Amino acid sequence: MRPNFKRTIALALSAILFLLALVACAEGPVGIFASIAGETDINKNMTKAFKDASPSFVALMDGNYYAGVGVLWKRSATGTSWNKVNTSGVASGT
Repeated sequence: MRPNFKRTIALALSAILFLLALVACAEGPVGIFASIAGETDINKNMTKAFKDASPSFVALMDGNYYAGVGVLWKRSATGTSWNKVNTSGVASGT
């Protein structure tokens, strides 16, 4: 192969990789700031039970939310109120 041909191929591949890197880093059609502004506030659906508490965990399982705030709480995914889960038959410990 000729030296100029190898150099041309190397430059073309470098340009393609550079353009691919630019496209792969695009955040979408609305831009990153519009995406952040459109996010839902985490406190929007807060209920009285959680107003002054920070849960240790929140999980969604079988159409119900479960949260640990000292005790185990449960709420249906479409519900608005939280209820304590009866854990009397569950052994405590780590």
